[in-house]
Amino acid sequence: EGKKGLHASHDETAKLIIGGYVSTYFGIYDDETVNNGFVQIPTMAARNKEFGINTALVSMKYSAKNLRGNLGIHYGDIATTVWPTQYNMIQEANAGVKLVKKLWLDAGFFKSHIGVESTEPRENITSSMAMADNFEPYFFAGAKLTYEVSDQLLLQVNSFNSYATFVDNNKNKLIGTSIVYSPTSKISMTYNFLTGTETPDSVKTKQVRNYNNFYITYSSNKFLLALEANYGWQTNSSKKDSTKNAEMFSGLMVGKYQALPQFAVYARQEYFSDYDQ
Repeated sequence: EGKKGLHASHDETAKLIIGGYVSTYFGIYDDETVNNGFVQIPTMAARNKEFGINTALVSMKYSAKNLRGNLGIHYGDIATTVWPTQYNMIQEANAGVKLVKKLWLDAGFFKSHIGVESTEPRENITSSMAMADNFEPYFFAGAKLTYEVSDQLLLQVNSFNSYATFVDNNKNKLIGTSIVYSPTSKISMTYNFLTGTETPDSVKTKQVRNYNNFYITYSSNKFLLALEANYGWQTNSSKKDSTKNAEMFSGLMVGKYQALPQFAVYARQEYFSDYDQ
């Protein structure tokens, strides 16, 4: 299904698919290893001048007429540097039930659906990630309500513990929506929105984070093109005035041309601005 799949296709036959995936690398960087021996942005290929394992993953996917579920157990540098220590080996673990026709309720631990790129190298045009994706949430704990309006339109509302952790640090929840529209088999457009308070309950001044994510993809036999835009703001977070909002912007354009079945070329350009960090 991949990172961007907000739902899975189903038929009348129950299926259990078991899979495995390993990503290895050797990386050389010109920055210092300042994060427990890892490079400064350690989402992928986190070790400098060393061989490493991005991820060794074992997965199970179950789908039936009225039930579905996903389980992913992973180990490696992505799990060590990105996933929370308490649930380090669980990439995803969720189960879903069909409430009525085309309406599903899923709950548990999820991989992120935000952004056009993924922490899994196999799901990206190139094995690395853009800077913008390093600041998006990689995973969620919560529940999703998904309605497939048609083959072209998918709607979802969700509630998660927090923006980028499985275990919440306050009593409030992160609320979100997603819309996926695919007018043709080659074009898909996705809009995601998240809002919630990330401040611990012990802190009096609350900071509400709002994040908008939009991306569009075009794919054919020879070409793949993806465009992404992000805009976020957080209350009471400006460096100049702590009572005002802080804002961030980012954009991403990535393309690939499959010149031969065994050979392709790609290019990527991004913009990132987060003055208030």
